[in-house]
Amino acid sequence: MSKFSVKKPLTVLVAVIAVLVLGVVSYLNMTPDLLPNMDFPYVIIVTTYPGANPEKVEMEITKPLEQSMSTLDHIKEVSSTSSENYSMVMLEFEESADLDTVGVDIQQSISALRGGWDDMVSEPFVLKINPSILPVAVAAVSMEGMDTVQLTELLDESLLNKLEGITGVARVSTSGTVVQQLHVVLDQKLLDELNNKLSGQVTEKLDEAQRELSKAKKELKAAQKQLNDGKAQLDAGKQQLTEQTATGVAEVDYQLSQLIAARSQMETLMMVLGPVRDGLKALEQQRQQLDTQIETLKQLQQKSVELAAQEVAFEAQIALIQGSGKSQAEIDEEIAALKASAEYVQFAADKAAMEAQLKANNVTAEEIPARIALIEGSLKELDEQTAQLKKILEE
Repeated sequence: MSKFSVKKPLTVLVAVIAVLVLGVVSYLNMTPDLLPNMDFPYVIIVTTYPGANPEKVEMEITKPLEQSMSTLDHIKEVSSTSSENYSMVMLEFEESADLDTVGVDIQQSISALRGGWDDMVSEPFVLKINPSILPVAVAAVSMEGMDTVQLTELLDESLLNKLEGITGVARVSTSGTVVQQLHVVLDQKLLDELNNKLSGQVTEKLDEAQRELSKAKKELKAAQKQLNDGKAQLDAGKQQLTEQTATGVAEVDYQLSQLIAARSQMETLMMVLGPVRDGLKALEQQRQQLDTQIETLKQLQQKSVELAAQEVAFEAQIALIQGSGKSQAEIDEEIAALKASAEYVQFAADKAAMEAQLKANNVTAEEIPARIALIEGSLKELDEQTAQLKKILEE
């Protein structure tokens, strides 16, 4: 090598300069990083479903995703977690898998499933695991005059929200926080005293109930004696009643036959009047609907007249501006100012609402009088039919 350097000094000099230049350029362009830029063969799919329980999330979101993702190329394992309001599916691929190509296949599979999901299901979030998503900062927090509980409240209520709002911060988590808990310890001695007190009161109530029960038994025996006496009187009167019943049976049979005939006539009359009442009720409902329609049309007619008058007034103002002899730019500016005024904006909104109501009622402003006249004619016919049915019911 020394002989070559002596024979070719220029070549060696150029080589050394090239190495130095490349080293300087590499040093200046080299960016330090905690971890190398590489992708792990893992993909996480997170789908939110507000208001759904874990069973519903699993049946409608997680299982279809698992079945669809298990058919991907180079897939090694599929695992999932179904929780309330969200689903998380983790995919593990072979080391040789190209995650960019796999990501396109995943999006296509999700798009195929998306059409069958509920409208409340959000767009799935696909996350590829790489070192850049790992935490990059750890900090300790303390404040003079605050204990651990107060410091925890400060973190949860104020500091965490501000940190999460910083651009580039994906997530902020805490550890070492303290949550206050309330423990209730019962005093067995006081419980025993309370139990003895309650037991005495219950025993007193039972003794009182026993006394009332004995009194009631005595009253029951007296009532039983009265019942036996009454039964004897009833047996004596039963014989007399049997003799009187034989006399009144014939009269009762005659009155019963008269009642059966009257009932038959009443049932026939009800069969006739039933459809009449139903028809009368239907006519009354139809009249209420027509009254509502005619009232709506009259309101629309009045509103149409008012809007037409406003439109004529605005058109007159625009015509006055156009005939003022000013330049076209000034005319356009004044017309634009007029159309931007609160009165013109309100007029345009009222006109749009009026057109929507006319469209909803399937009528134009010019057809309103004819429609009103037609409905009034229908109302007149309904009144005549109603009068006829009421006359039938009165007769």
